[in-house]
Amino acid sequence: VTSRSPSIHRLRYPPVVKKIAVVIPTILNRPEYLPTAYHSVLSQEGDFELKIFVGCPDNVAEKISNIAPQAVVLKEAESGGLGTKLDGFLKIAGQESDYLAWLGDDDLLTIDSLETSSQLLSANPKASMVFGGCDYIDESGRVIFTNRSGAWASRILNFGPQLIPQPGSLM
Repeated sequence: VTSRSPSIHRLRYPPVVKKIAVVIPTILNRPEYLPTAYHSVLSQEGDFELKIFVGCPDNVAEKISNIAPQAVVLKEAESGGLGTKLDGFLKIAGQESDYLAWLGDDDLLTIDSLETSSQLLSANPKASMVFGGCDYIDESGRVIFTNRSGAWASRILNFGPQLIPQPGSLM
């Protein structure tokens, strides 16, 4: 007589899909750039649910809806500077998101930016933000300068300049 170990059937749960919100604030004073920025976010690939928000003044909201049809259009407050308006946009966008980013209307994301950033944040639960390098490009897409700010950029925030590249960050 031989004995066999009983089969163990382990339940496999699907991975939890992270929700990422990206805010693109704009006043649409450089309309040629917004579609490219929007599509660089829309084309992100990875294991996450993506929601794009475009923040703008009331007078360009309809134009934004035509340029970025899948985005949620947020109308900005009438007073305050970019910091105040961005704070309001991020609060709204972050309500149902695990991760949050903002991208200038003249900035682009590399194809794996959000996947890489979200994986790093998931692997480091004590971290509140990650950031990477940032290429500065001309109107033809040629790299003219690369910001390679490393871990030291966050260490000098208390006494020096803010050198963390915003387009390469996720909170």
